[in-house]
Amino acid sequence: RNIALITTILVTMTAQFLFLAQDGTPAILFSCLTVWLLYAATRAIRTKKFLSTLWKVTACVLAALLLYAPLGIYVVVALGILGVSHPHARYTILRVQRSRFALAAVVGLVAMLPLIYASITNHDVLKQLFGLPLESINVGANLRHLGTTLFGLFTSNKSYLVQPLYSVGMILIMLIGLASLLSHYYTARSYAALLVGLPLLGVVISNPQLVTSLFPVVAIIIAFGVAWLINHWYQMFPRNPYARVAGLLPMTLLIGGLTLTGIGRYAETYRYNPDVLAHYSSDVKLLNNQLQGDNVRVDRPMTLAVTETERPMYEMIARYNDRLRVVTTVPEQQTVFTATRAYRQQHRDLTRPAHIITNARAHDSNRFYQYEPL
Repeated sequence: RNIALITTILVTMTAQFLFLAQDGTPAILFSCLTVWLLYAATRAIRTKKFLSTLWKVTACVLAALLLYAPLGIYVVVALGILGVSHPHARYTILRVQRSRFALAAVVGLVAMLPLIYASITNHDVLKQLFGLPLESINVGANLRHLGTTLFGLFTSNKSYLVQPLYSVGMILIMLIGLASLLSHYYTARSYAALLVGLPLLGVVISNPQLVTSLFPVVAIIIAFGVAWLINHWYQMFPRNPYARVAGLLPMTLLIGGLTLTGIGRYAETYRYNPDVLAHYSSDVKLLNNQLQGDNVRVDRPMTLAVTETERPMYEMIARYNDRLRVVTTVPEQQTVFTATRAYRQQHRDLTRPAHIITNARAHDSNRFYQYEPL
């Protein structure tokens, strides 16, 4: 439990996890379901009869949900192979009644019917579920991009993610954990990490945009590294209680340092790194600031001219804010309105704006243009 607690603190304070947690996209769904499925499967094997049944049902539900997430099929298949290949897991599964297996298979098939139908009618859905890129694959370029994303300490950042994804200290713990995992390959945890990690690594090589999907495997490897550090310190002083307690000080410093480093890398990179910030927009924040002004009211909303590409996003904002009205064509009688940067670039015949709303970026800082009658 101590190792699990320490690992949880370390991985949840990494820049990658903090990014996934606030990204506002379903990207974190795969990692969340994978971690909970691994936990539920572990509890199903280790707990007593009633709770074991409850955890088995939970694991089946999570597995069904995971099949609907991109790359989830690799995790489900990997756990299925684990149940057949590992002796302890195979023994536990063989103890389950065949009637329950049949019922679970029928329920699982029914749950997968919408997924099967969508995959047959649209083959792109199948490619997305397997994480395959829609364009051609350049393995050499993908390996360079992946290496830069994971270990690029001294190269310029051209990605929307912090680079490298993990700090130097965390990478060292991962190397220790990987060595420990390979040396204990016969355990169920090692089986699970390898069976899940190797297919995901192959998919990420073919599609580097999915590099964040390696997070569950990275968490397991970090747990192996933390366990190795703690166990080997205690093995050095098996009968010296003072040395065992004294080992808590450097371990506390290590955990605290890695935690603060992860928070600092996330906060500072996504705030001050211009290469990373170039991939993100502050337009919504600027628009909300304008909507809070005294000259904008419910009975006199702001008219925002947008392009067809921008319309879905801004209409979603207007749905929850009565002070905003979104249009793609400005009526001739409309003399007071605000235009986005993209709208102005499409309509070069617009007159000189009365005000320009900018952000703090060095490039492309003009974001909105306010027009008023002369």
